[in-house]
Amino acid sequence: MKETVAVDVHRVVTKLRTLAMDRDNQPVIVRRGVTTSLVSFLSQPHYHVNVKVIACETLKMLSSHPDNPELMAKEPSLIESLLSMYKSEVDKSNVLCVLIQDIINNLYCNLSRDQLEMLPSDLLSSQAPVNGSICSSVAASSQDAKKKKKRKKRNVVLQIDQLVNEKQRQRLEELILQLKGTISYTFNVPKKQVTIYTRTSTEKILEELSKNSYVTSVISDSVCETEYNNFSYDKENYTPQYLSSEKSSSHGNSTSTQKSSYMQSLVACEDNSLQARRKKKTSSSQQQPKEEQGSGVTGFISKITSVFW
Repeated sequence: MKETVAVDVHRVVTKLRTLAMDRDNQPVIVRRGVTTSLVSFLSQPHYHVNVKVIACETLKMLSSHPDNPELMAKEPSLIESLLSMYKSEVDKSNVLCVLIQDIINNLYCNLSRDQLEMLPSDLLSSQAPVNGSICSSVAASSQDAKKKKKRKKRNVVLQIDQLVNEKQRQRLEELILQLKGTISYTFNVPKKQVTIYTRTSTEKILEELSKNSYVTSVISDSVCETEYNNFSYDKENYTPQYLSSEKSSSHGNSTSTQKSSYMQSLVACEDNSLQARRKKKTSSSQQQPKEEQGSGVTGFISKITSVFW
């Protein structure tokens, strides 16, 4: 009976390792709670060392994904089980100890003070100097990300005297694309107007345009919660730049076509653009099978573990 159990456990942990080799599967596996089963493999003293090595290889791959360390560090008994195995090994240079060192290294920045105090001196001394700077960098990056999220998005409608022909439109377009924070923009050449949806301050936009000798005045400047909430334009005279004259005439007769044309005319510059949203949608549809696969793996693990634990 014991031999059957050993074979089953080896099959389960090997399958998990195979799934974890796919980078896209790694966050799915952790979110589905499979880390708990891996911890069980580590904490059972009667399991063969090969099972524990494969479990550690899987944990190492999972902990290397940037989405996983925070969740894994909170996994009950994970650090305790790893340290228990590490301390029980006489040869700290063997495969198992090296894997444990790598896992701790990946999780280091997310460990609590109590967990850090549990680390033996040889593990702590090897991790702290390297990870001190890494953690500082991670913290700084996190603060920068929060600041960016807090930046208001705005719709700025500008009157630009030099916007008189296609050549000037192209020149202005190149300049707008170079502005950091630009999300989308659209032109109304007959009215010499450009509408910019951006995270950049209006003052910064005007400053850059002035440097390039543009005579500019602000028609409207409004903070937006969503991309189209505060956008205003001449519905009767507005024509997207890419439309032919025949399409333009039909465009003037349909309100729904106006809205659709406006949305299609936005130029993709950042994560809130139409193109980026389409990419996210495609990515989401591709990720769904992964989620389903992760759910299947969890179900598989649950059935196996319910027999043994």
